[in-house]
Amino acid sequence: MVLDSTWNTGPLTRTERFLLKLAAPAPSIIPARSLPALMARASAVTPEARSDATRAFSHMTKKQFIEVWKATVMFVDPDPSYRTSIPLCLIRGAHDKTGNIATAMPRWADTVGATEHVVPGAGHLVTQDAPDAVTAIMQAFLATIPNAA
Repeated sequence: MVLDSTWNTGPLTRTERFLLKLAAPAPSIIPARSLPALMARASAVTPEARSDATRAFSHMTKKQFIEVWKATVMFVDPDPSYRTSIPLCLIRGAHDKTGNIATAMPRWADTVGATEHVVPGAGHLVTQDAPDAVTAIMQAFLATIPNAA
């Protein structure tokens, strides 16, 4: 199961390649005191999820956050011929505006023949914005896998 993630091995458009180069240095221009709340607003939709995200982001220094952000960006390594050998369940929040997730996940699903589940009322932190909906999707997916229990 992949939740609110870009297609790390999928092809990138010219614009996506350009934006990926900007992704690592971009947070450096944001004031440290503003970063946790800004990231929480970008990541979550519900007040509860935003509050928890602000709390979590506040535990990192700006330097640590930038290092994590850089490491995350490095996971994007286009290899359009790569296919996973296991069943794939793709889940994203309908309001996920982070990176290219909203455009990459549907392409990924179409290319590999997987189902993309789009959860209404949820953002990037889909499990916090809509835990019951995500749990139901996961349970339904697992029910299709022989011997998953």
